[in-house]
Amino acid sequence: MEQQVDGSVEPREVDLLDDSHMWSVNDDGENAYVNVWLNCGGENIESVEFSVDEGFFAAQHIEREDGRVVAYDVPMSLFDSAIVRYGDEYMNLGNKFAIGSVEATEDLLLFWG
Repeated sequence: MEQQVDGSVEPREVDLLDDSHMWSVNDDGENAYVNVWLNCGGENIESVEFSVDEGFFAAQHIEREDGRVVAYDVPMSLFDSAIVRYGDEYMNLGNKFAIGSVEATEDLLLFWG
């Protein structure tokens, strides 16, 4: 949803396939997981919902201990010094999820599968 100049709020679609922030793909033999850089901004936002017509969303949480990334036997992928994949396990979020219901932290990695 996006607030318009006249104050109304209307849905806004985003084409993830044309987004320049896709960074990596991991194929586990059953699904391909594309790291996508979803974000939102504004004032007084309780939650933001993302949905896809095809595929699903998945998430990974980067594990940290004392502020440092725990990297024991975890395959990681980096792009421009940012972690874009952390391990081989993905939490399936379905074709719709809301930031607000899923805690959005710097340790949350989102994927389109």
